[in-house]
Amino acid sequence: MLRDLFVDPPDTLVGHPAAGWAWTVCAAIATVVTLILMPIFARRERTWLWITLVPAGAICFFMESVGDWLGATWYPPNSPLVIGEVLGRPMPFYLVLTYAAYFPLGFWACYQVLKKGPSTARTVGLWIAGGLVNCAVEITFTQTGAHVYYGDNPVRIFGLPLYSIIQNGAFPIMGGAVLLYAKKYLRGRRQLWLLAIYPLGFVGFAVIATWPMYVALNAEPGPVWTWVAAIAAVTMNLVLAAGILFSPWLRNLQREAAQDDRARQGEPVGDPAVRRSPTTPVTAMEPTA
Repeated sequence: MLRDLFVDPPDTLVGHPAAGWAWTVCAAIATVVTLILMPIFARRERTWLWITLVPAGAICFFMESVGDWLGATWYPPNSPLVIGEVLGRPMPFYLVLTYAAYFPLGFWACYQVLKKGPSTARTVGLWIAGGLVNCAVEITFTQTGAHVYYGDNPVRIFGLPLYSIIQNGAFPIMGGAVLLYAKKYLRGRRQLWLLAIYPLGFVGFAVIATWPMYVALNAEPGPVWTWVAAIAAVTMNLVLAAGILFSPWLRNLQREAAQDDRARQGEPVGDPAVRRSPTTPVTAMEPTA
């Protein structure tokens, strides 16, 4: 039934075994590091937030096949350790490992930067860094056949769609922003909401920002409309991501997080321009409450 709605995947594509195994080994190492670090962070900061990131990432694995049909992505059947098919798509084990490590490590790193306070330069730097990391990983594997973006897609750069670079560079920052909110406002069992928030937000952003290209990839309307859809998808990803990353909501969260950190460290909190040391005497020119 799905083949009637979407463009046929390249069933005969054969991936390079060495590339698949390289991905598996790297993802396994990252997952082991994650499983060691997250409990340490959770114990040190007395919060379960870091623990919930691992299953939240793993849950996204089950949504991968939906995104693969929409975005015309294919993992070869000869990939190492294929654990089965989901909606007719071969699912290599390295996808589970990748999601289980990508969410905790990427979101934690961005959280550490975001909590220092609002900074356009830092946010842009994170976005660029995330996009470059995504390029380094995905272009390597698209060029070796570990996976492929197929169909008539005019905005691929060495096999990787431009809108994917924008998305995947912004996702960790958005995850860090959710952590800022969750750490301050979600307590106890409410933190379990992250198990739903992250997967739904992950898929929701991609669909909302990229739906014109998803439609064009599978409807094959011709080169002109495909280009229109591709430009629209790139623009929508840029605008939507920037709207979230530079929103007043996030900047306020960053200010609150920075103030909370200074308060915990015993540093003065508030605007330095109007803050007065408690030892400074009140003069006649300064009204008292």
